[in-house]
Amino acid sequence: GTIHPFRKTHRSIFGKLLQEFTLVCSDRRTLTQ
Repeated sequence: GTIHPFRKTHRSIFGKLLQEFTLVCSDRRTLTQ
C-alpha cells in the first residue's frame, strides 16, 4: 500500500520536471533565434 501512492507522487513530480524542462528548452530556442 505504501508503494502505490509513492509511484503516483513520483510520476507527478516527474511530469512537472518534464514540463519545466520543455519550457526552458523552448525559451532557449526563442532566445537563440
